[in-house]
Amino acid sequence: MDCTPPPFPDSFCYALDNYPSVKVDQFGSLPVNGIDAMKKEIYARGPITCSIMATKKFEEEYTGGIFS
Repeated sequence: MDCTPPPFPDSFCYALDNYPSVKVDQFGSLPVNGIDAMKKEIYARGPITCSIMATKKFEEEYTGGIFS
């Protein structure tokens, strides 16, 4: 199923006839705090994804700004 995003009054879900497929051509890792490395990677190959390892305290208490 795919759905049009709310809050439109005519939001609805519908079955897909064709399922989109996305594949990864390359992957790797960058150093922690590798802001310049991320910029170079974006310039060389386009968009990147990022993730963080978070503590339970972060997940429960973070509301914005810098977390220590």
